[in-house]
Amino acid sequence: MTLLSTDTWTRVQRAAVAIAASSQGEAGGDLAVAQRVLRAMGGVYPKRRIRLVFLGGDLLVCFGIEGFGEHEAAQSLGCLPRSPFLQQWVHQLADNRQPGPLPVELRELLDLNSTQPQFAPLLAGGGVAGLVALDTAIAADAGRSEALHLLGALAGAALENARLMRRLHHEATTDALTGAFNYRYLMRRIDEEIERTRRHRSAFAVLMVDVDNLKEYNDQFGHLGGSAALRELAQLLTEQSRAIDVIAKYGGDEFGVLLPETTWPGAETYARRVLETVAAHEFEGDPRRRLTISVGIAVHPEEGSTSKEILQKADERLFDAKSGGRNRIGRIPRPTDPPTE
Repeated sequence: MTLLSTDTWTRVQRAAVAIAASSQGEAGGDLAVAQRVLRAMGGVYPKRRIRLVFLGGDLLVCFGIEGFGEHEAAQSLGCLPRSPFLQQWVHQLADNRQPGPLPVELRELLDLNSTQPQFAPLLAGGGVAGLVALDTAIAADAGRSEALHLLGALAGAALENARLMRRLHHEATTDALTGAFNYRYLMRRIDEEIERTRRHRSAFAVLMVDVDNLKEYNDQFGHLGGSAALRELAQLLTEQSRAIDVIAKYGGDEFGVLLPETTWPGAETYARRVLETVAAHEFEGDPRRRLTISVGIAVHPEEGSTSKEILQKADERLFDAKSGGRNRIGRIPRPTDPPTE
């Protein structure tokens, strides 16, 4: 390996530390990783246009910073279908082979000024996770060329680690059957909402949603049919919810729903909407629409100061809905109602 100059080696070391920090699984996903990697590489190659291309699923996604300001944000510049030809071209970079002419569609996506850009692969898990492209050929500075390959390898590892962290987080918070959040995540979010509403003097609602007649449905369609129906129900609840709401699998055929910044009128409106949506839905091609839901609602802070108290009140109202004939909402307190014990 060609020895790097002291200045370049110092810059590479700083960039390597910054890139390693991008493997912590930020909530921003691949874009957050690209942000840190691009800024780090900008310190090694100042005043150069740098591009990152990540292989993800069936796409090649390109990221860049338009300009050279220290605080400018990376952005997605577009994507391309992951064709066999493009994938082969990217993989040839990792095999230390000359990949041949840059594919026209990739050149347009990268939008680089140079007619001879420099490339290096992003290496991850024994394979290729993408590439880094620099707008000016740097063959005259062999040290910086080798540094680009080194940083590309580090960027690939950072991308792989961040994706692994996100996958582990997803598995730890998601119910495997329905794809909704799990019980543990719901309890944590309720506790977080309790703390937040104490500070801001706001309200939130919790709904307990139970499937009516699931046993009879399983007898008719089998447990696989019942499992499919639960997945459909989770999807229906999600479609009727806001991005800030939490839909979670609470028990065998129960779901918990957390509605932040929601008082009684909003919770009742939401509950009636999901009741109507589920009752009108044809589960697994069942034209008789044999599945409905019952709902119990509780609102913080009026009805409990802890997650246990709030869920207990919602569960009591769910029992009231089931006892009252199902496919309905449990008794909703009105201003004229006496306070409950």
